[in-house]
Amino acid sequence: MRLSPKYSSHRTPARRNFAHLEVRRREGMRLLTQGVSQSDVARRLKVSEVSVSRWKQALVCRGGDAWRRGRLGKPPKLVSHHLEVIRLLLNSGARMYGFTEDRWTYKRLATALKTLTGLDVHPDHLCRVVHRHGLSSRSAEVAQSPCSREGSRPAMTPSRAVRPAGSAVA
Repeated sequence: MRLSPKYSSHRTPARRNFAHLEVRRREGMRLLTQGVSQSDVARRLKVSEVSVSRWKQALVCRGGDAWRRGRLGKPPKLVSHHLEVIRLLLNSGARMYGFTEDRWTYKRLATALKTLTGLDVHPDHLCRVVHRHGLSSRSAEVAQSPCSREGSRPAMTPSRAVRPAGSAVA
């Protein structure tokens, strides 16, 4: 069975070429606003009618900027409000939140964040977020190594790992 030329792969541009897809959406929405039917737009731009239907719905709901691509993937759990809470925690000190030492670790920071905001975030992820946003400061002293957790030891690499004599590397 042969596919219709409309769905043939040789007519479609490389996948995930966002600039091309955006130009195509913009052109499709321009045609829709001129009163061209959805099926004609689909034929002219060599896209499915379902895509054109989605474009038209976006145009009605979001207006003139509906052709812009939305965020890809899962929305982030940690938003700007949480970053402000993290900044507040780091500047306040750990004792103020019930910890015995006045030193923040990522595990403690995750615990305090969950208590204050209800957001459950893994300490390793919190480490990446803190460093990406430049939130760790000398005065806050967040853990010695960049992504270590409280009570954990640095991971041993295969070259440094101590193995019993005669054991093979897995």
